Amino acid sequence: MKRELSMVLCLLLLPGMAGAGTGADSPEKKAASAVNNKRNVRQKITLVGTRKSTSVRPLSVCEVKVDLPTDSMLLSWVGFLSPSATEAPKVEEVRQTVSGSIVLDYSRGQKTKYDERNFVEAVYKLLAVTRPLKETPGVSLKEYGWEYIVVDIQWYEPYAATNEYHPFADVVMDEYGRLLPAVNRFPSAANGAGFGSLAEYVHSLGLKFGIHIMRGIPRQAVHQNTKIMNSDRHAREIAKTNSICAWNTDMYGVDPEKDGAREYYNSIFELYASWGVDFIKCDDIARELPHEESELIMLSKALHGCGRPMVLSLSPGPALLEKAELYKQISNMWRITDDFWDKWELLYDMFSRAEKWCTHAGAGHWPDADMLPVGPIRQVYDVNNWTNFTQDEQITMLTLWSIMRSPLMLGGELTGFDEFTMNLVTNSEILAMHANARHSHQVWRREIDGIEHALWIAADTKGGYYVAVFNL
Repeated sequence: MKRELSMVLCLLLLPGMAGAGTGADSPEKKAASAVNNKRNVRQKITLVGTRKSTSVRPLSVCEVKVDLPTDSMLLSWVGFLSPSATEAPKVEEVRQTVSGSIVLDYSRGQKTKYDERNFVEAVYKLLAVTRPLKETPGVSLKEYGWEYIVVDIQWYEPYAATNEYHPFADVVMDEYGRLLPAVNRFPSAANGAGFGSLAEYVHSLGLKFGIHIMRGIPRQAVHQNTKIMNSDRHAREIAKTNSICAWNTDMYGVDPEKDGAREYYNSIFELYASWGVDFIKCDDIARELPHEESELIMLSKALHGCGRPMVLSLSPGPALLEKAELYKQISNMWRITDDFWDKWELLYDMFSRAEKWCTHAGAGHWPDADMLPVGPIRQVYDVNNWTNFTQDEQITMLTLWSIMRSPLMLGGELTGFDEFTMNLVTNSEILAMHANARHSHQVWRREIDGIEHALWIAADTKGGYYVAVFNL
């Protein structure tokens, strides 16, 4: 929702990928010795200490030593680990695309305006490529499954510079009202290339490319009454001008009942497909039900009919639990909360949300608990800002997200991660649990000796069980 930066680097690791480490301590090798009966269940227990007790350390967190290349680039990385699926997919093409991947979403650490140079530098960070004059070795996040790179909100706004939106800003679009990258920020988009060149570059590195979009049609297109591609209708005829985003002024909703509405959505996804887009984060939609449900369904049909498999992520939350089956049928992930920040009360509340939503995680569809605010965050305000979560709270958070099978998104500036943060997010055992956990659920939540505890359990596809004990 409210932007902390203008670009997302989405490293998407879906469980089951070979990328989560293939060395001596890889999930595959560890799984070979995993539990196969009740006597061995204790080998899989993850004990988590939180604010109230820092003496209990998680047994499953291993020390992975990594050195990050130093660089002046100010980037925020989000790791999205999407659970791998053994169940039969509902949308075959999309399920094949996302099976075994991770998304890293770049959205909460930027200090300055982003542009194409920042994006290319971000790719180097992802691959841990040694830059000229930068001799420090780094960890290749790609080897851990981070795969998608996503450009976040307002890539079409020439003067977007901070976390604040410019009200009623001019945007870049074509004659059909379809938004285009601002060339002053993305030079490779010149001459109608759009994001095609960037996507081609990303693909050449074995990665995947995504973009953020807003629900609807640009207000600017409606005011100019642009044509609708492959239709005799115009923008004013399909706009739903009383359907507007409460926190951004770029768009009007689209009325699915109007002739030309379907053609408009078809045209934008045909454009994205021509660019080579693999991931769509659609904003201002997940919680806008039931009043905008028909527009969401129309959008999903256009995406799935464009001829190119794309992951569909819905924001912002909280999503409606009574619409869980709809989300699962038309999308791959949906936010179950509003923006999640580094506040204990929000993490505490997530246990209740996780209990309600965990049973809806399955093959190619996952409740999204939002990004993990770790390391340096809120960089637009102060370069010294750091997550307010303690180390134990961060372990609690990552363990809950992983066992409930939420996508994992790292919401801090990667170049500023310390050893603890890097060890946490490259932890092969946690990634293995996230990849292999099935039938995850809370067993009980009760007070013991004056301290609230919660017990979670999940079956391990490699045999045995994962058990997580949280003291809250």
